[in-house]
Amino acid sequence: MNESEMNEMAQDLKAIGFRQVPLQGLPPELQDGMVMFTASPPEPDDETWEVISTYSRAQAIKDGVLVDLMADDETKALVHEAGFRLPVAMTIEAFGESILAGTVEQDDHTFEFPAGQSVKGRLWDVLMVLRVAIRAGGDTDRVSFKVSVYVGDDAAPKTVSLWCQIGPGDTAAPVLTIMLEGQD
Repeated sequence: MNESEMNEMAQDLKAIGFRQVPLQGLPPELQDGMVMFTASPPEPDDETWEVISTYSRAQAIKDGVLVDLMADDETKALVHEAGFRLPVAMTIEAFGESILAGTVEQDDHTFEFPAGQSVKGRLWDVLMVLRVAIRAGGDTDRVSFKVSVYVGDDAAPKTVSLWCQIGPGDTAAPVLTIMLEGQD
């Protein structure tokens, strides 16, 4: 497609409500000749749209809705060791069901795990099963996976259904969020 044809197509897209957006996350050498359009609402500074509210990933972490696995050096190292290079967070519900299941909260707000269990071990299990699910998942932004969690001596392992979504974070850079299956 030559430059004249690209300009004509861009005008046609603009005429039906699409808008051109900057290419983010691509190295400059790959952006040459590329144009991206979106049918999403205009930018918030466009006077035709009023932003009612926003809720950032950072605010969700601060509020305790998300557990930031990159905030602590030990868990960040574990995430990287498991092969993940993007920031990873879990919803508090997913963390509770898969990491803290079968624990007892102590007076000092630490958690006592069943024998042979730890945050590090359970998180490793979640990350490794997720890694396998991502590799098997193909070209998608969400993968489902299940983990078995040992909750105590006499209890059968608990199966927790999770999914992980890749999407833009607060700066539009990609991030991973692990949730209970069905959470959004």
